[in-house]
Amino acid sequence: MAGLPEKFRKSGEQAIATFDFFDVATGTGFKTFQCVDLIAASGTKKILTTTLIFGDNGITQFNSNPTDLDFDLDFEVPITLKGNCLINIQASSSSTFDTTLTVTLFHVDSDSNETQIGTPIGHLLSFADSATYVSLIYPIPLKHFKAGETFRMNLSTPDITGDLRWFHDPRNRLTLTGAGTLISAQLPVTLPIKLNF
Repeated sequence: MAGLPEKFRKSGEQAIATFDFFDVATGTGFKTFQCVDLIAASGTKKILTTTLIFGDNGITQFNSNPTDLDFDLDFEVPITLKGNCLINIQASSSSTFDTTLTVTLFHVDSDSNETQIGTPIGHLLSFADSATYVSLIYPIPLKHFKAGETFRMNLSTPDITGDLRWFHDPRNRLTLTGAGTLISAQLPVTLPIKLNF
């Protein structure tokens, strides 16, 4: 499920009809998706969507445990990714500690088998009753997805010595401040989509 119903156009392997911006030199279209939590019949689902909807909570909190958080984007048409994936992550804690955030992207086939995409990105986070944000570039090598397969983004940290909150509200309802700066509560992921022309 890519979010609320959207219209996609098929043209051979072409999958998405509109893009946020283009890199003509590399033949790449970029599309931004928002991470969000929704209630489904099977429980809470964390997905990527282009629709600026209200998340159920808009936040996921962990307490003194390793954090492990997945967001999924199910493709209903074939699509090929290649280029730099742009990720903005917002987090906060009322405690004081350092931890390492690791972002890993996966290809998930129709049998739910995960295959890591490229090289995970690690980044040190420092908290002192504060909020922080991270802007990452995650290079994606040429990767094809068949209809019915899933793109997955995983956020993880090792053991933490306090609370840690990840923000993911497409409507940006929450207010948090880091280093004296108001930080967005959105968690956008911009995918590089290979064009066919």
